[in-house]
Amino acid sequence: MSPWQTIAEHWQELAQAAGIALGVGILAWTMLYILDHVVARFSGRTLSRLDDALLRASRIPIFVIIVFIGAQRSLADLTFLLDQWKRFFADFTYVGLLFGTWLLVYRVLASVLSWYSTDVASRTSTRLDDEFLPFLRRLVFLVTVGIAFAVALDHFNIAVGPFLGALGLTSLAVALAAQATLSDLIAGLVIVMDRPYRIGDYVQPEGIDAAGTVEDIGLMTTRIVTPDERAIIMPNARMKASRMINYTYPDPRLRLDLPVSVPRDVDVAAVKKLLIDTCLKLPNVLPDPAPSVSLVAIANPSLNLIVHCWLGNGKLQPVMVDCVLMAILNALNEANIK
Repeated sequence: MSPWQTIAEHWQELAQAAGIALGVGILAWTMLYILDHVVARFSGRTLSRLDDALLRASRIPIFVIIVFIGAQRSLADLTFLLDQWKRFFADFTYVGLLFGTWLLVYRVLASVLSWYSTDVASRTSTRLDDEFLPFLRRLVFLVTVGIAFAVALDHFNIAVGPFLGALGLTSLAVALAAQATLSDLIAGLVIVMDRPYRIGDYVQPEGIDAAGTVEDIGLMTTRIVTPDERAIIMPNARMKASRMINYTYPDPRLRLDLPVSVPRDVDVAAVKKLLIDTCLKLPNVLPDPAPSVSLVAIANPSLNLIVHCWLGNGKLQPVMVDCVLMAILNALNEANIK
């Protein structure tokens, strides 16, 4: 075969590959058009929003899969490519197809979880599904990525054991770190299932000098935000093992117990009434259960009292302690009780 015939065949192969690529590109855009304007019209008529969510989740991955299938088909007919380039393009299109498949699977599963969270979990009486779904969504991401990664390694004939060994995961130090990570992961799952605290609860872990609101229960850590907007990030294993005060569960109300000392020569009944009336005038102090005052000690030269008042929300504790004590101090000064 003459060189000119060889060149002509090569150009013919290139033209054929370009035609396949163009046709696949048109097919991919046509598929998007059908999904957006035909399938979406029918899904919009159904009562459930799940089909709409699945349609939005799958349109881009389907486009990616079609494009890489076309690339794989068009490049396969180029016989004049060197073997290393053929292998490179074959591996490239395989990785692209694998990515598109992973993206499709993950987005579909994530859409199902999001639909369940908004349309189903919000209607149930229990909060377990609301709290477990974010955890499950992260777990789905990790599992699907792990499977895709393992498939890619198998395609490139890379054994997982030596690969992990090359990364040093067989060493003692990293094994201990992996053990701690696994401990946090299992503890996070136990916390979500057992629910010693939940997202939105106001808690104070043991060894922490501040309380805060649980903002997120992740795979490895729990995030707590204090009233002064500080973030406390605690490993789940430590949260599970330590004792804590949950100001929200089982009742979001919180009772303040504030010590007050007055002179021994005062009318105790009148002082008690004064303190109760003072508490009732304050915002966020509940009238039911009503505030009360207990005489706990007769000291010299004072009487030791404890003022009990209930707040509608435990998150108000830092602010209301100061508010109640200042109101009591002003009331005692006005009554000339010092």
